[in-house]
Amino acid sequence: MKNKSNFINYQDPSKVVSFCQNSVIKNTGNQSIKIIDISGNKTRYALSGANCVQYNEEETSNTDWIVPILKSKQDDVFWLGASIEFIVLKKSLYKFSEMGLRVYSGKLTTGKNRLFRAEWTMVEGNCLHAQPHWHFFNWNKKGLYTTKNKKSFSSEDEVKEFEPENEKVDQKNIIDKLNDYHFAMSAEWHNNGPCIVNCEGKTQINNWFDHCLEYIIQQLKYISQ
Repeated sequence: MKNKSNFINYQDPSKVVSFCQNSVIKNTGNQSIKIIDISGNKTRYALSGANCVQYNEEETSNTDWIVPILKSKQDDVFWLGASIEFIVLKKSLYKFSEMGLRVYSGKLTTGKNRLFRAEWTMVEGNCLHAQPHWHFFNWNKKGLYTTKNKKSFSSEDEVKEFEPENEKVDQKNIIDKLNDYHFAMSAEWHNNGPCIVNCEGKTQINNWFDHCLEYIIQQLKYISQ
């Protein structure tokens, strides 16, 4: 899908970073949270604060910094990761590239499970993926949830007609690939428009981060009642 480039440039990323930091503090109530430059050259920013821990993604070796934001119904804790990225065009000129909000679950002292993320990446030219979008991860991979209730099903109850006798279905591979599925967030389908939205101004960047985070926390509180 073709998309018109409309990148937003900053002489100093600190203004948008400061706004996003205040948004996190407002929406989480955690006054210790900061968004800091982890690249050393103002191109990548991430969370920091009280109880901030490092999350290492096994499949990609990516690192995220996450902070606890809410206790879940199952006595786990919901964790938040956030990042803002820029590209250096020249001295004192930065192009906004992408921002993301990520949610995890896990206790304070044990491993964490990725749940989902919201992401907005600026694109130009052809792109297959909606912008902004959601990603949802395979929760079963680390045993956070199970797909079968042992109290309700027996081996005789299993449905087998979906798996041909002479064909093996790699269910694990299919489920893992869903991690890469981009769920559209702001598509203009109702107006016969595209599924890709690029920023038209710096206010939109701030608004998306603030209201997306507000909605995420609102929904986490709802399912934790």
